[in-house]
Amino acid sequence: MVKDVHWQLFQGLAEQELENICGKLNIPNDYLTSVNDPFEIARIEDGVNIKGHSTYLVVLQYLLPQSNNLEECEYKTRAISLVKVEDQLFVSLNEDPQYFSDLFKQFDRNIQLSYEEMIMKVFWKIQNETIKVLAWVHDEIEDMQKDIEYSSQNKELYRLMRLDKSLAYIKTAVHNNRIVLEKISQDESFQSVPALKSLMHDVLIESYQAESMVNEGMRITGQLSDLFSNVISNNLNNVMKVLTSITIILTIPTIIGGLWGMNVPLPFANSEAGFFMTILLSLIISIVVVFWLKSKDYL
Repeated sequence: MVKDVHWQLFQGLAEQELENICGKLNIPNDYLTSVNDPFEIARIEDGVNIKGHSTYLVVLQYLLPQSNNLEECEYKTRAISLVKVEDQLFVSLNEDPQYFSDLFKQFDRNIQLSYEEMIMKVFWKIQNETIKVLAWVHDEIEDMQKDIEYSSQNKELYRLMRLDKSLAYIKTAVHNNRIVLEKISQDESFQSVPALKSLMHDVLIESYQAESMVNEGMRITGQLSDLFSNVISNNLNNVMKVLTSITIILTIPTIIGGLWGMNVPLPFANSEAGFFMTILLSLIISIVVVFWLKSKDYL
């Protein structure tokens, strides 16, 4: 339902509901329904509706965690649509990542905020949270580097895969959002608000920082992927080497027992201590082989 207020939030609405709202506002359906597309990209559009009212659309991409479990957390992007129709702002998003809550409360309290100011505050919040997520990603990478020596399971590879996938989504969002920011910074309606110039500059700096962190993170994860494969392969080779050495040692008593089990005259065949002599011989040879394998670094 469209209300006569300075801003209004549409969250988690179905496609048909958003289309009905767009019809009442006389704006294209994709202005609001695009938030339901998981692959929607950041963009900016302006125009005039059929009633002659000016419209202005800004679509931004924000990060959304796919799990509350940090060990299995993966980030994807979703779109938030901010539409200006005359002097009203309409915000549409499918899923709320929680960090918008305080910002939306601020919009409710401060009715003096202009459309341009609200746009930039949403932009700042997205960039600020992106930096936090990237800092977490870099911490995860450092933890993985510490554990790499003991990695012989697929667990760390799956962890690396989730980080690499998250970084790919983040890189796309940061790049697309910055294109929108650069266009906005040249818009007269934003340039005419002195208080926004400093904020736009800060958001742009955060955007460059985020891009730098993403590129560095992707470079390191690429190197870690190769390193993990080599370490896991080396660890498995070490395990196989030890198992092979143990097999050789266990084979010695089997061979000796097989020889003394033949139905031909053999040493100790008629001795009451024959059994214990063969056991002792097996132990002596096995111990000698153990020391020899250790000297060759097979154990």
